[in-house]
Amino acid sequence: EGTLAFLYSLEGIDIEQDLERSRFWAEKAAEAGDRLGQRILGEAYLYGRGVEKDLGKAETWLGKAAARGDEPAKKDLKELEAEKIKSRTQSAPEKKAEEKAGPEAAPVKAAVSENTPSQKAPAAVKPAGTMPAKAEAPKERPAEEKPAKEEAPKEKPAKEEAPKEKPAEEKPEKVEASKEKPAEERPARAEVSRLEKPAESKAPAEAPAAKREEKGKEAGETDDPRKLTAQADDLYDKGEYPQAFACYRKAAEQGYPYAQFNLGLMYEMGKGVAQDNNEAVRYYRLAAEAGDPGAQRMLGGMYFIGKFVEKDGKKAEYWLEKSAASGNTTAEYLLGLLYIEGDILPADEDRAASWFRKAAEKGHKESQYQLGSYYFGFGKEIRDRAEACKWYRKAAEQGHPEAQVMTGILYESGIGTKRDRDAALYWFDKAAGQGVEAAKDWLDKHKLAYSLYKRKQKR
Repeated sequence: EGTLAFLYSLEGIDIEQDLERSRFWAEKAAEAGDRLGQRILGEAYLYGRGVEKDLGKAETWLGKAAARGDEPAKKDLKELEAEKIKSRTQSAPEKKAEEKAGPEAAPVKAAVSENTPSQKAPAAVKPAGTMPAKAEAPKERPAEEKPAKEEAPKEKPAKEEAPKEKPAEEKPEKVEASKEKPAEERPARAEVSRLEKPAESKAPAEAPAAKREEKGKEAGETDDPRKLTAQADDLYDKGEYPQAFACYRKAAEQGYPYAQFNLGLMYEMGKGVAQDNNEAVRYYRLAAEAGDPGAQRMLGGMYFIGKFVEKDGKKAEYWLEKSAASGNTTAEYLLGLLYIEGDILPADEDRAASWFRKAAEKGHKESQYQLGSYYFGFGKEIRDRAEACKWYRKAAEQGHPEAQVMTGILYESGIGTKRDRDAALYWFDKAAGQGVEAAKDWLDKHKLAYSLYKRKQKR
């Protein structure tokens, strides 16, 4: 959204300047907390671009962007102060003459350098409100004939390292238990069992007959934590949550990390037991301290966003690095976001990019999108056009809607790749098929080219 706001504000590129559309997308990005959108919206109010000049609103939005470390916004605030001083000392006739001259008289200042920026959001674009001059999304889908696909390099996860020294005494913060289910999205229970179970907890494969004989006992009768956890997994998959909880707890009491992690999940979700956020954090911490990568990632994420605990950048960094050292891709991605946000730790884009790259090379599409945005400059100076195009396209090929829009823009403008109108139409069509309003809007503006492209695909 911030990127689109910027592109529509420019002149001299292949996308027609449209200050109204620029303001529309800037508002959406700004309200979502995007600093590029906040700056562009502030500049629109400062110079009267596509909106009535309003120094108060300009100061509000530029202040928000500056507080997030946006250097151009800080310079704009200095200009705004000069403008306020000027407006206080300017005579009434002079003011009237300037207002008559309109926004064209104000200096046309680029939101960033001449290079095109990228937006930062890992989430799919969901604009609110009504898009100016928006047409319905085309219902017809193109044939699956697309540009040559690049394969993302595959890399084996790093082996688990010995745990680093823990920071000084971490005591779980007391939080109030909520009856409401947690809003944060988490992996499905079955997925957690398969993906995040430590290697040492997996029992050797058995012949079906031997398995049936071993499981002949009633659930919970054994004292072996691995067998108890295997029984708990089966019970959970059948929806028998109280029995699964009892087996996990029996294994957890013996210090088995995987069982402790799953017990934390059950307390958080309120399955088989009354929901208790304090107990969820306690069991996540026990599992994390015992070396479970999934629990380390979960605990680090909680400190990152302030879920059930107070936000703490150092603790978030500590636990996420522990998890990432075991090759946890989600932890690598979260570390990248931690250094990009600049909220609870100082922003460090290069450090963020190093973590995004680790996850991106394993095929993590959100990290590929963020790495493309890093090379595209995060709204500042473009670092490497070809690399930006490469990583945006990798994410686009995995169905990332925002990456599909950016890939379409790059092919349309010839940035980092040879200009290719058909490739641009292909990617905009893909994004529009996922409901991205920006892509629908672009296709609506290029109806003739889109119609010819569709006919060509039919043939």
